[in-house]
Amino acid sequence: MDSTQAVSIPSRTKYSIVGKTKVVFDEDREEFYKLEVLTGTNYETPYVSANSDIASKVSGLKTGDVIRYVNKMSGEIGNIQKIDSMYAYKDVYGESLDGKIFGLVEDVELNRLDDFLNEKVDKVTLSYGGVSKQIKLLREDGPSIYSYNKSSGEISVAEPDEITPGLELFLYTVENTVKICVIFIP
Repeated sequence: MDSTQAVSIPSRTKYSIVGKTKVVFDEDREEFYKLEVLTGTNYETPYVSANSDIASKVSGLKTGDVIRYVNKMSGEIGNIQKIDSMYAYKDVYGESLDGKIFGLVEDVELNRLDDFLNEKVDKVTLSYGGVSKQIKLLREDGPSIYSYNKSSGEISVAEPDEITPGLELFLYTVENTVKICVIFIP
């Protein structure tokens, strides 16, 4: 995808972290790829036909991949994009042009009223590449927060209170709004 071109993102877009990808068959022996994902605090199982245009994208997903997708009314995936893979992150911190930030938590202020937004936010100061940046996570209608265990590869739903100084954090932003946050557990 060319990062210089504007992309329309539908309002029904979901941001998730992948638990598993499985091959399943229906009663007519038609092959499908079924994803097991965490979306917010919900466990979901969207699927795609093995004959679909996007089947190759879905079949290549692994545990810890962060994705953006849209479901059709039937529950089948209509569109999917892999944003990043959490298992690929090591100790190289930084920010990319396409909204990805990976850094070390320096400071956290939880549940503060933000005068500019007039909402409760969590203020997280991240350091990466010699830079410190304060990022606001909305408390209400905020990002999905997950934890990713680096040694076991296990994913789970997390709470803002689990963000503490010294932990590594992955953030994905769209139009300066954090959509997904992953806390790395050593």
